[in-house]
Amino acid sequence: MTMEKRTVEFDAYRDSKGNPCCAGDFPTGKVCVLYRTLHFGCMETCAAMPDMKCLLRRDCNGVHDIGSLIPFAGCPIWKGV
Repeated sequence: MTMEKRTVEFDAYRDSKGNPCCAGDFPTGKVCVLYRTLHFGCMETCAAMPDMKCLLRRDCNGVHDIGSLIPFAGCPIWKGV
């Protein structure tokens, strides 16, 4: 048996301020392929996050569905950025 490495390309998004984020535009489907929701859509998370914690939002002012989703520290798409 042999092992091979593969490279896969993903779309990466930035918010209107140029910050890395997990979605460019939900209505048009510009959302990271790793984005997931749990608890009937009430908890936003990432499939690559080991502990499936809730993703945080920037510029949300305490409102759940406003602001851009912040990729978690170990995000494989934004690694090294």
